[in-house]
Amino acid sequence: MVALVTVGVGLFAIFALPNLLGVPQWLTMGDARWTVQSAQYVSFGGLGSVYSINDQFLPLPGFLLLLAPAVAVGDHLHYLNSFPYILHYPTMWIVVAPVFLVTGSTSILGADYLADSLGVTKVRRRVLAAAIALVVVLPTCVWAGHPEDLLALGLSCLSVGLLIRRHYLGAAMVLALAILMQPWAVLLIPILVVATPTGRRFRALVCASGLPALTGLALLATDFHDAYRSLVLQPMQGNGQKLPWWGIAHPLTIIQYGAPTIVRVGSGPRLLAVVTAVAIAVAVRRDIRPQTIMMAVSVALVARAAFETQIWCWYLAPAAVFLAISIAAGAGANKVRWAIGGLCTLAFYSFAAAAYDAYSLPPMLGLALLLMAAAGAQAAATYGLRPDWAGVDLAAVRQWRPALSHSMGWADPHPAGVGGQSADPDDRSISAGEIAGGQGVVERSGHSARSA
Repeated sequence: MVALVTVGVGLFAIFALPNLLGVPQWLTMGDARWTVQSAQYVSFGGLGSVYSINDQFLPLPGFLLLLAPAVAVGDHLHYLNSFPYILHYPTMWIVVAPVFLVTGSTSILGADYLADSLGVTKVRRRVLAAAIALVVVLPTCVWAGHPEDLLALGLSCLSVGLLIRRHYLGAAMVLALAILMQPWAVLLIPILVVATPTGRRFRALVCASGLPALTGLALLATDFHDAYRSLVLQPMQGNGQKLPWWGIAHPLTIIQYGAPTIVRVGSGPRLLAVVTAVAIAVAVRRDIRPQTIMMAVSVALVARAAFETQIWCWYLAPAAVFLAISIAAGAGANKVRWAIGGLCTLAFYSFAAAAYDAYSLPPMLGLALLLMAAAGAQAAATYGLRPDWAGVDLAAVRQWRPALSHSMGWADPHPAGVGGQSADPDDRSISAGEIAGGQGVVERSGHSARSA
């Protein structure tokens, strides 16, 4: 329901709100015209030339394949894109805007699935869904025009949710789709690999990286010069809020609108984010609990925003959403703590939208707050502040599970599985959720256990 309402509110804001405010136009949706132009070439059959005709589109073309049918319908009806001239009423928006909002709203569904996987209560899930719709989805789609980031966010949430539910192959395949939408999702691969039981890790790695790698290699083979510039160098223009990495990033000259334009290579500092993600995965490899996975993913995504040459509001969205869900799952019955922590984490997202004037205070403040929240959350998950998850003390469940398995005659072929639990997907006779629901009862006195 929240996702459907978000689509309706977004359509109202794009087509009706400006005229009600006395502005005779439709909303331009930020960078939407660049994405639509690239999708037009894909619909013409020019997938291999998307980077040569548009140096503004930098990710893999996964979202373009989804958008191309709608753009083809618009071209057939002679609708106009707001490019190369800015139009007050770009008729292409009639078919494009609904696709943007529907795909962007999938982040609400993915976040809710992840929250449900962590045992978050329905009340908190509803609040999170409404907050994500209002603070993240609508600004990113309606104002910024970047639904591919939201689609990658929704798929990443789904992947982590599947990982927590121990569907390792499904988590890897969904993560591959997220990387096709936005390359920042590659930061989740190290965490996925270490959270997968030994013996399945290589398969998970191949499933998560194979399709994006083959797509990138095919594009490089088709148009090496332009694809290398967009996919590998990631040139960033200087009209955003600059971070300190901007000053040391390598300058690059590109031709834009027939004139040379100096940009900065963004992939250099981003390598530090990859190193951070790998280091986090190595640090938590021996204690992969659901809350630890959430904290590791959150810190990796905060590192992604921290090591950009410049920052835009949607760069902070993935880290803010994962941190908000993690706090909602780990705050226990403390309503004040979860409300302040979870909702303020989403509020950090708005700092980056406050100003766009080179080196400005709001994005620096928002990024600093996210870094502090991520550092505190990771320290709590790593050094023993173990909140209840789904109403169950997971440390106690791990401690008494061997006694329960022995008394019931269960075989545990993977005693060193994820989070210290059995990694056998068929061993589902008892779980944390079943214990919380009363279907299984563990008696801790005298190291004994019985089935309810």
